[in-house]
Amino acid sequence: MIDAPVAFQRRIKPSVLTAVQLAVRNDGARETLDWVYEIPGELLADASGSHGIDHAVVEWLQHVAPGHEAMETISRRNKEAAQFNLRALMALRNAMRALEAADIPSVAVKGPVLATLAERKCRSYNDVDMLVAPKHFKSTLSILTDTGATLFPIGGWKHFYDMKHAQLPLVLPMNVSLDLHWHLCSRPAMRRTWNIASVDELLERCEPLATACGPIQVLERNDMLIHTAGHAAWSGGDRLGWLLDVDAVVKAGSIDWDTVVQRSREWGLQAQVADILSRAKSTVGSGVPDEVVESLRGGGVGLAFRWSDRFQSTSGERPSRSLARMVRLDARKGLGSTLGALSKRLAAAASRRLLGLSTDAEPVIQPITASDVEWREPYFRFVVTGKAPRFGRQRLPMGRAHSERT
Repeated sequence: MIDAPVAFQRRIKPSVLTAVQLAVRNDGARETLDWVYEIPGELLADASGSHGIDHAVVEWLQHVAPGHEAMETISRRNKEAAQFNLRALMALRNAMRALEAADIPSVAVKGPVLATLAERKCRSYNDVDMLVAPKHFKSTLSILTDTGATLFPIGGWKHFYDMKHAQLPLVLPMNVSLDLHWHLCSRPAMRRTWNIASVDELLERCEPLATACGPIQVLERNDMLIHTAGHAAWSGGDRLGWLLDVDAVVKAGSIDWDTVVQRSREWGLQAQVADILSRAKSTVGSGVPDEVVESLRGGGVGLAFRWSDRFQSTSGERPSRSLARMVRLDARKGLGSTLGALSKRLAAAASRRLLGLSTDAEPVIQPITASDVEWREPYFRFVVTGKAPRFGRQRLPMGRAHSERT
């Protein structure tokens, strides 16, 4: 039987972090752990939701502490996640069928794919993500609009053009949010930093995945593992659920570790992939070969990751401004550029504090105006060519009259 945490033995409140770590490992699943009942239900439910591991915690609690006060909340959320998953898969499948009819290849990534691969209950997610080639992006949007999708009413075309993000937010029928991507990396700084394989190359290697609503096209398994680990790292790397995602892809099989190492290096993501694979192995018990982690973890960026881990929270919560998270958010190709990006973030946060402004403030999005539609075509040209004026210097390439004539 697993011993209670040392903190509990010392008559201190049991560690929420210990509980969620045991849950993702599925440790003690056949034992009753009385100390778990000492954890307040609200704290455990909050930690479970924050880390995106309701599907693991509810299954673990059923074995170790079935009467825990967090069980009702987490079970309800997990059932809602299962209901959304079916609705999202159906909407995604219908959208991909419409594109198939127009000979436009597409692949689904992240949420519905990882929920399908997860072995433990239903992994929760909020939207679906689909990737198409830049040359088909405009046609894809037209087809999806004809089948009932709508552009999410926020920002507008000028905002999309200014931000240069590689995705558009849509709402599919059945009220399912879709992020339509034309690159695996949304942020422009990430696309400049890493040499991710072209969308055409990824689409050529894609493969079908059976789901509850029929087969969908997904990334080839080695590409999927690299993207899953890379996305976890460049998003901050601070959710236990992302480690479960990596474990689910590894357990699904068809991984060629030599290919994973080679492509991770080619894409420039070796530090990120090594970081997440190493933690999936140590935290979740994922079957990642030691030599894979060792062959990828070198370099200054990987060293910065490991050093910043010393400052991780031990509360079970996800601290939004932890040093470990910020280092991963600002990671670039080399240690120097990584430290430079991190310094800018810290300086900006310090300036906001001195001015009495919230460091959590979201960027202001200007209201959509009647002339916003004029930025639609420039945005599509940017998607295809990858060229646009620098942020803050955008000028509409052509006037309204000329645009209407052409």
